[in-house]
Amino acid sequence: MTYGEMDIDDVYSHIGEFGPRQKKIFFFLQLTLQPFFSFHMLHMIFIGAATDFTCFDKGGRELPEKDQCSDKCRSSNEGTVYLYSSKFTSIMSEWNLVCDNSYKVGLVQSVFMSGVLISAFVFGILADKYGRLKMFYYTLIGMTIFSTMSAFAPSYTTYVALRFFTGFHCGGCILVSFVLTTEIIGKSWRGLCGLLMPIFFASGILIYVLLAYYIHAWRHLAFVTSAVGFLGMFYYWLLPESPRWLIAQNRIEEAEVILRDIARRNGSSYPLDQIKLAAPKKGNGQQKKYSMNDIWHYPYIRNLTLVQIFSWFVNSAVYYGLTMSAGNLGSNMYISVALSGLVEVPSYLFCIGLLNRVGRKLIICMLMLVGGVSCMLVMLIPQAYSTFATACALIGKLAIAASFAIIYVHSAEIFPTVIRNMALGITSCGARFGGIVAPMIASLSTVSSALPFLVFGCMAFSAGVLNFYLPETKGQPMPETIDDVLMMGYKKRRQEQQLSSSKEHVVKLLDSPANSEKLSQVLSL
Repeated sequence: MTYGEMDIDDVYSHIGEFGPRQKKIFFFLQLTLQPFFSFHMLHMIFIGAATDFTCFDKGGRELPEKDQCSDKCRSSNEGTVYLYSSKFTSIMSEWNLVCDNSYKVGLVQSVFMSGVLISAFVFGILADKYGRLKMFYYTLIGMTIFSTMSAFAPSYTTYVALRFFTGFHCGGCILVSFVLTTEIIGKSWRGLCGLLMPIFFASGILIYVLLAYYIHAWRHLAFVTSAVGFLGMFYYWLLPESPRWLIAQNRIEEAEVILRDIARRNGSSYPLDQIKLAAPKKGNGQQKKYSMNDIWHYPYIRNLTLVQIFSWFVNSAVYYGLTMSAGNLGSNMYISVALSGLVEVPSYLFCIGLLNRVGRKLIICMLMLVGGVSCMLVMLIPQAYSTFATACALIGKLAIAASFAIIYVHSAEIFPTVIRNMALGITSCGARFGGIVAPMIASLSTVSSALPFLVFGCMAFSAGVLNFYLPETKGQPMPETIDDVLMMGYKKRRQEQQLSSSKEHVVKLLDSPANSEKLSQVLSL
């Protein structure tokens, strides 16, 4: 291969797939961004924490416990006073979101998640059109501004509106930053880095617990956890645009400049003037404007997308649903939340050792099947053996947590650069819907405590089976164009046809009387 014909994966193999330059970008982003995402995805755990309260009627008389939410004690009654016993404040105590208004606490998280859902569509398209870096800066700045403003919200309505816009920019920032990070790393390191990301996210949970433990005023906590976003001003001097996106846009010279800079900072001995990229194939560059129709136009890509949407939906619904159904891990709120972050780390570390050996597809399928079976077993275990039921539920959660992390990597490696952000935006919408459905399934515990686990188990098992349809991407170059994905599907079908032809050939041989007689003679020896 001549230098002028090099593709980007060949370049990375020469200049470093995960050299000092990429490591600096990766770890700085993860150390600052993932805890920031944790703070806001788990925002309402402490900001909206419930606390005991005492109600005094208009005459200043304390009402008995049974009358705390009766007609005698309503926030709408003039003169009603609520006194809260906990040492921390929350939006519940700030705006008296108790009794008939208690649903408004959960409503904040629903509004936030609706913003995340919408952003998956919007920024998936915009990042493919205008670039990863521009959308990353915009979403990070927007997220920081709106989350900081929410700490000073004068009313509940204003606070809810600000949380919606925070969620809108947060969802976009998570999506775009993941794709941007993935596209500057070589193929042999993408799996490892994809699994390190949720470990940093889990560490953010622990940091959030520590902050909440020492900062008892919700407005102060909201401001501190939002101010982390101002570190984004330093990204301007650190982050390059995605070379893969530039190549897809036929901006070859700009991509070569970035790759030469990476080579220089990696200390690569490869001649910089020989880093030359081949132009996109005719018809596959950005002379063509890609849209959502390209995802649904090709049957193979459409089927891949549908399986991915269902997988993301199941992973999210089962993960959050198991967390709700498992109940509180203890009476101490801070310890319970901290354990929920710690318990996931072993599953991620376990997968790091297997991802590049076993492959993405197989390990995702196995994890979902194990998680599904573990959850279904809860339904069969008698109540007298609750310890075993808890163990099965925990195994199910660990398996789903690991598959949820790997599916990010697998999806990014399946979709081509020209529609990667758009496609990931669509599939991640499945996860947002899963988060909405999860509490509804968890509420089935009113019928039977084990029924939610049966539903989650069936969902996970079916997703595990469907994932066998997806291609294996371990060690493969990231597809750049739609034709690359179609070729991947063609090779997969050829392998299946060859396997089928081999089986048919064996059957024909065995059907032959002469060969059957020879086989009988061999077996009789």
